[in-house]
Amino acid sequence: MIIDIHTHCYPQRIAQHVLRASGRNNSFPPVCDATLAGTRALMQACGVDKFALLPVGTMPSCHSSNQFSCDHADEMIIPFGTVHPAAEDLEGEVERLALMGLKGVKLHPQYQQTLISDTRYIRIIRRAATLGLVVIFHAGIDPELSPPWLSLPSDIARLLDVVEDTDGLVLIAAHLGGFGMFDDVEKYLVGRNLYFDTACIAKSISAAQYRRIIERHGYTRILFGSDCPWQRPDVNIQAIRRLGLPQEQLEMILGGNAQRILHIQ
Repeated sequence: MIIDIHTHCYPQRIAQHVLRASGRNNSFPPVCDATLAGTRALMQACGVDKFALLPVGTMPSCHSSNQFSCDHADEMIIPFGTVHPAAEDLEGEVERLALMGLKGVKLHPQYQQTLISDTRYIRIIRRAATLGLVVIFHAGIDPELSPPWLSLPSDIARLLDVVEDTDGLVLIAAHLGGFGMFDDVEKYLVGRNLYFDTACIAKSISAAQYRRIIERHGYTRILFGSDCPWQRPDVNIQAIRRLGLPQEQLEMILGGNAQRILHIQ
C-alpha cells in the first residue's frame, strides 16, 4: 500500500482561486487542478492507494475547511483537520476534530504567523496527543513566502524540548524536517521523537544527504508525502526508490509507517 501523507485539495468553486493566490506558481507550478476529482485522478495514475487531505487554517475559525475534509472521507481520502492558534478555545477545537472522526491536525506556522514553539501550538499538540490525533506541520523555509521563518529546525528542537515526552505524541515535521535547511535538520532534529515526511523535496536535496537522514533518523519514522498539487506523487516516489534502500524499508516509508500511525488496515 502506498499512502501519501501530505496533500491539499479544495472545493471546486475555489480551487483555481487558491492556486492563483498561493504564490507558488514560480518555483512549484501546480501539477493538477487541486480539486478532489483532479487530485484523486492524479493519485490513481501515480499508483497511490490513499492520501491524507490536509486543510490549512488561515483564519481563527476553520469550521468550513474541517467540514470539507470530514465530508469527503472515503476509502481513498484520509481526512485531517486544522486549528488556528488564534482560536478562542484551542483544546475545544482539537476535541471537535476528534469528534468529527478526523485523523489529525495540520498546522502551518508561516501562514498562521506563529512560531512553532509558541505556547498555543504546545497546547494544541498536547491535546491532540491525548486524543490520539496525529499532528503534522510545515517545517523549514517556503520558497514563495517571505521571512522571518517560523518553523526552522532549531525552533522545532525547542518545541520538542517541551513536548517530546508527551504520552501518545505523533508529531510529523513536513519536508524532511525543514525545507531548504537539511544541514540544520541533521544538526538539531535527527534522532528526536518526531516523524519526517518527504513532501516536495524530491528535487531539493542530494541523494546522499536524503539517504543519510533516513539512515540516521530511522526508516520507521519517515513518511512518504508529495505536497500535491505542488509536486507529483510519482516524482517523490521515484526519488525515494532511487536511494537504493532495502525493500522492507522502502515499503515502510511508502505506506507501512503511515498505516501504523493512522491505524489503517
